[in-house]
Amino acid sequence: MSPTRPPDRPDAADSDHGVEPSTESQTDIAHRVQQGISDANKRDHRKDDAPPDRRKSGQYDGNPNPEPAAEDGVSRPADDTPAVLPTRSGPREP
Repeated sequence: MSPTRPPDRPDAADSDHGVEPSTESQTDIAHRVQQGISDANKRDHRKDDAPPDRRKSGQYDGNPNPEPAAEDGVSRPADDTPAVLPTRSGPREP
């Protein structure tokens, strides 16, 4: 930084001294972080203990109670395709 130019920040002159240390010890910070992680893990385990109807996702499109196919037990949607597809007449558009 040139001596004729004023500092961009008022604390720029104090930057030689470094960052002010925390008043809390490293072990206290680490303990607090580990306690937070432990609490978060406990909350995650409580979700697994919820009844199945509370874990179920929201309503989806289609049959909410699909019937398994008779031959292999795989659930399939109802076939609503018409037996004969309608034909179009008239000019085709490119």
